Amino acid sequence: MNTVRRSLMVLFAGIASFWSVAPATAQYRTVDPPVTYGTPSLRDMDVGYVIPELYPGGGDSWDAWSSSFLKADGQAPKKPATTGDEDTDMENESDFSESYAKWASMYSAQSVMDGDPGTAWAEGAKGTGTGEVVVARISEPKGIGIMPGFQRNADLFGKNARPRRVRVWLLAAGRKDVGQYENFYYDVKALAFHDVDLADAMGWQALPLPAAVAPPTKMSGGYEGDPFTDWFVAVRILSVYPGSRWEDCCIAEIGPIE
Repeated sequence: MNTVRRSLMVLFAGIASFWSVAPATAQYRTVDPPVTYGTPSLRDMDVGYVIPELYPGGGDSWDAWSSSFLKADGQAPKKPATTGDEDTDMENESDFSESYAKWASMYSAQSVMDGDPGTAWAEGAKGTGTGEVVVARISEPKGIGIMPGFQRNADLFGKNARPRRVRVWLLAAGRKDVGQYENFYYDVKALAFHDVDLADAMGWQALPLPAAVAPPTKMSGGYEGDPFTDWFVAVRILSVYPGSRWEDCCIAEIGPIE
């Protein structure tokens, strides 16, 4: 169980005890694995295109962040045996669903935002991957870089395809809701784009973003802080450096350049 959820459980239990209400019950959630392995309509992105909802909730939430992605490979996590203790079994089921959904999403957009160059988004379309799109959340529209290809090691980098020329979109969320486990972004609108050529090399490369102005993101819940905008970037593959073994085109990271 992650630290945030465990802390929330302790807090809820303490509140229940303090007010002498019903006995404290631990709160668990389950995460569903990917369903569609992408949203093909992202290939139609143009100025004014709107993504209805994005949230980094794991599993099927990643279906909305790219036009396609490969299904997982390797050994899936094993479901734990039941213990007969209801609370323990619920906790085990919650933890298993999260770990299984993360495994099933190993090639989704989660991998371009996890800070680990050893993971990668891998498009799941037939052919070279030309036209496929991946979306990433960014903190601000400057200082952004990209690590093209599968950068776990030089061997995998060469065997998988890498983007050669990409179309880079800048997007902004119209509204944001803060949830218990993650944030929800609505009406994420494509504002502007331009094309960028990438070198066939490992490591970070600058990913210049197009200029655009967006209104502040609306916040639910009566937010009274300073206005801000939640930014996103989308990368569309226009051409590739072919892999020596696989056609799958990969991107390891998109984020603040290091």
